[in-house]
Formats: sequence, C-alpha cells, structure tokens
Amino acid sequence: MCYRWAVVLLLLAGGVRAQNPKAVRAVLSPVPPYPRDGVIPEGLRAESVFLDTVTGDLVVLQPVSGALAGAASQRAEVRVALARHVRPQLSVSISKAPGGFTYEYTVVNEAATRQTIRSFFVAVPRPQPRAPGSLTSEPGMLEGWERIDYAPKPGMWTSRWDALESAPGIPGAARIAGFRLPNGNLSGITRAYFQGPRSRAELPRDLPEAALRKLAVVQGLEFNSVALPTIGPKFPAGTDTSTIASDFRLEIGILADQGVLAAESPFVRETLSSLGRFLESQPSGQAGVGTGVIPRLKQKPGSQMEREIGEALRLSLGME
Repeated sequence: MCYRWAVVLLLLAGGVRAQNPKAVRAVLSPVPPYPRDGVIPEGLRAESVFLDTVTGDLVVLQPVSGALAGAASQRAEVRVALARHVRPQLSVSISKAPGGFTYEYTVVNEAATRQTIRSFFVAVPRPQPRAPGSLTSEPGMLEGWERIDYAPKPGMWTSRWDALESAPGIPGAARIAGFRLPNGNLSGITRAYFQGPRSRAELPRDLPEAALRKLAVVQGLEFNSVALPTIGPKFPAGTDTSTIASDFRLEIGILADQGVLAAESPFVRETLSSLGRFLESQPSGQAGVGTGVIPRLKQKPGSQMEREIGEALRLSLGME
C-alpha cells in the first residue's frame, strides 16, 4: 500500500473515532481512494475498485484496456454502499446463570446516523466446529431479530444478531435492549461490530480475480462495519488466572493506547499496575499456573467502559 493511501485512510479512520470515541481503530482499506476529478492516475489504471473518501462508499469500474482506462467517465461505474455508516453506542450487563453467565447488550443508534443498524456481532470463542462462513440458525430471543453463530473468516467467530426483513432494525435515535447471550465462559474484553443494510448493487461483469479478492476484503466484517470494545464471553471455565490476567493487561493497554480508555485514569493506571505485579510474581518457568492473589483495586471506575471492565475483572479474577 502506498503512503498516500495510508494517509487518506487513516483520516477516514479518525472520522469514525470522532463520531464515537469508543470506536476501535479502523482497518486500512486494500483499495485506493477514488480521484475526485474522475481521472485515474496512470499507476492505478489496472485497478477496478476504489474507495470514495467523500461518501465512504466503493466505486467499482468496468475493466477497460487502452487509453480509455484513465477516464472513469468512459468506464461503466457502480456505486456500492458500505454498511459502516451507523453510529452505535453499546452497553452490557452481566448476570450469573446456570452453567455460566448471561451477557445482555443494549444498543443505541445515534440520531445523526446515515443507516439503520441491521446486524450486530460480538466476537466469541469458537462455539463448535463448523465451516468458516457457515450459518446455523437459532431461534431469536428478541422480537424482530434472529441470533446465529457466524464465522466471518477462518479463526474468527461471532454471535450475530440480524434484523428480520419485516423488522425495522435500529434506526437513528432508537434504542433496543435485550440482546441476550447465554454462555458458560468467563468475561473478557472483546469486540462488537455493527452494520447497516448490506449492498445489493449488481457489480460489473468480468472483474479480474484481483479485484474480486479486494472486494471480498473491503466488504468483510472487519472493514465494512463500526467496531466497539465490549465485554463478552472469552475464557472457558478452568482457564488459569495468569492467562486471564495477561489478556486483560494486554487489552486494557491497547484501549489506552488508542484513546478509548484514558491512559491517565487512576482506575486504568492502578489496574495495569496490579495486573503487572501479579504477573511478575509468577514463579519462573510456571507461566500459566496462576498462583497467588491479585491485589484488590482501590480506585473506582469512572467511565462506562471502566465500570464494565471492572465488573469483568471481578467476575473473572476476583478483583474488586
């Protein structure tokens, strides 16, 4: 990827963060920005897929060889709306249930959104062996929605809620509670993803294989969505304490580096320090055993994200 593409797309990622400070840093696009004047630079004339940095959507051009390749106006053009023009807010509550915990999510779509939220995903450990990308239907626990297990790519699993065709989804300024996820796993920091309607645009024919591969990536979940950190099922019962503590330390550090958590927050600083001291106290050569007691926290969580992390720390590590 050339430097110019990276600068443009980092600015786009910053726009997502400006809409929602909790948004996870966006994934860089594998396709170049679409020229505003419609003139394709010579070095990009073999490209068929572009990202319009004004609308945030895709521009797909019919492949053309020769002199016409430089003029987008001479090439059949299809605009493909991405599903990432939503403005979600998310909160979670956790309760003990037979066999584990129940995670219940509340989703808000801000009034300034361009799209209705039609799909909501929470990254989870692999539920059971299935082919990547396969769908297994499950009766929905929320009217108007269906929950399924979904693998957006190999090695990544989610619990996914889709609004039924006849249901309104979550339009702007709307709030829906009751996205329930029963699970036996202990709590950890994970990611949630939100999408608006998926495009049904008919693509130009005869797109080269390279263009189809790039389309698959840019329309995949990690780019074609808005991602937020959240708390969800992460660690199977019996996972050793040091593994859980190490993961919390890593994730909290990432969120602080990204500005999702305030790095100078007393709660964040004490939590990272306590987890670090515990991990350093583990006997040499016995990583993963998790001996000893993690110090209790004196600082109270401030923000909503800190309170949710604090509750997860209490449930999974006994930190209070």
